[in-house]
Amino acid sequence: MKYLLIFVIITFSTIFSIAQTSINDLQITEVFPTQKADQLFTATKKEIIKKKAVPKATTTYQIGRLETAGDFSIFIPKTFSPNEDGQDDIFKIETKNVMNFELIVFDQWGGFVYSDTTINLNWDGKVNGKLVNSGVYVYIIKLRTINGQAKKYSGSLMIEQ
Repeated sequence: MKYLLIFVIITFSTIFSIAQTSINDLQITEVFPTQKADQLFTATKKEIIKKKAVPKATTTYQIGRLETAGDFSIFIPKTFSPNEDGQDDIFKIETKNVMNFELIVFDQWGGFVYSDTTINLNWDGKVNGKLVNSGVYVYIIKLRTINGQAKKYSGSLMIEQ
């Protein structure tokens, strides 16, 4: 069985009225040709589009992996662009109820690129003061929740200048 991996970067610009400021995060599901046309996005079951609505402003959607279990949660973005244009310049991993955290990033050939142990990490895409090249990178995240549960995540990260 062959699989085709497609990376999609979606940009939306929508104006919301004040009555629509309580819009919840938009969950996305797997889409097949036989499904209804109102299902718009193709993604794995662990991916979401994270939406932040601000009245009378642009709405930003962020594609990434979200996991929640009880009081614990983690959101790992799938892409960022550290080109200092003010949009998606930071790779921000958001966690809740984590006491130990480690991120390791490798290039597509397995070479070490970056590591950090900061909970709720904000990486600017720089290593030794220099921006990394555009491309696909691999990450490994190891963490321990405040309940003592060890968790490990791995995946790919698209960096676009």
